[in-house]
Amino acid sequence: MPNNIVPVDALDSRGRAAAERQAAEELRPTTRPNIRTARFTKRKETPGTCVYQEQPPKGEPEIIGNLYIKKWFAESATEIIVTVEKR
Repeated sequence: MPNNIVPVDALDSRGRAAAERQAAEELRPTTRPNIRTARFTKRKETPGTCVYQEQPPKGEPEIIGNLYIKKWFAESATEIIVTVEKR
């Protein structure tokens, strides 16, 4: 089955796929102040790297800013989610 086709039984009552539900859960604020999750969208590509720009929730500052990921790993991903833990 192609990646962009989701079986009807995998959708919730709002029509969201399981992966979308999981991503939304991961971005909810955590009760642990030493852990943050950030969402990034692809901004541009360089010869060997994809550059992603952080998309913080409204009213919150960026915690990372730009994120550079090698193309061999990023492939065609338009969105990256990163979890950071302070120790």
